[in-house]
Amino acid sequence: MAKPGPTFSERLRNFRNPCGYGCSICCIIFSTWGAIMLTVLGILLWNNYVGIDGVVPSICGDVEVIDRTTEVCAPYHKSVAKQTWIAAIIYVFFILISVLRIVHLKVLERSQATVLDSYAGVDPVVYSK
Repeated sequence: MAKPGPTFSERLRNFRNPCGYGCSICCIIFSTWGAIMLTVLGILLWNNYVGIDGVVPSICGDVEVIDRTTEVCAPYHKSVAKQTWIAAIIYVFFILISVLRIVHLKVLERSQATVLDSYAGVDPVVYSK
């Protein structure tokens, strides 16, 4: 029979390893989706895609322009596109951090010669009662 894992309070005491495999994989999945979504949105804005804001002058300020492909809104679309690409780069940074955390957990497993708990990266043998 497997030994019980660490309790919630034991996990809090072991805050030096707050993020395990599950947390890292979840962060990778959501960050990948965010980076893809923001990259596509940036491409659409850069090309003055009409479906982004339709005929509502939300991006163009107070200018009421029906045709979004005119040069009135182009600078606004380009600026917002650059901002979405910057946000996508931030998501890629979080993907990198999560991958490095998974690699770090693998190194810890090898050095401790045991399998770490999948939630918090703690050794269940040390914290079990």
